[in-house]
Amino acid sequence: MFIQRKYRHHTVFYGVNNRKGFTLVEILFVVSIILILLFVGIINGKRYYMKLKFSQYEQSLINLTKLAKLLAREKSHSIAVCVEGRKIKIVDIGTSRNFTCSGEVLSELYIEEREFTVSGEGFSFDPRGLAIKWNHICLSFPSENRYVKVIVGRFGSIRVERGRGPC
Repeated sequence: MFIQRKYRHHTVFYGVNNRKGFTLVEILFVVSIILILLFVGIINGKRYYMKLKFSQYEQSLINLTKLAKLLAREKSHSIAVCVEGRKIKIVDIGTSRNFTCSGEVLSELYIEEREFTVSGEGFSFDPRGLAIKWNHICLSFPSENRYVKVIVGRFGSIRVERGRGPC
């Protein structure tokens, strides 16, 4: 049953099926779908961000090692790469042939994210670019089961090993 009223410019119908706007259930349904999509996006965004940060730290560790070898040749001093907690630093150890982490700090890399772990003893280069102490530094991402290991060989060769599992 409709009641029709005519106005000067348009006709308006009043009746049971003539409604304007949305019901509360429809609004709640749309809002819940938006919240679910937002939540899934945040979780995937965090995972993507951590993978990106791991790749950045991986490249920084490789560059830091290459820089240490280059500085040893350039300065004609022995240069050490040391691990102290979450810090990896390049130290000028002068003419010493002993592996120590005391001396002038030339550069450092601080791993900010707690999801990553750093292990290894470090290594050092002499002025010819050969290794005084050869060893490795390993950066791992346990939640993704990934690691990268920078290995310095006896003759100063730098090798990068990537893989799955612990270091």
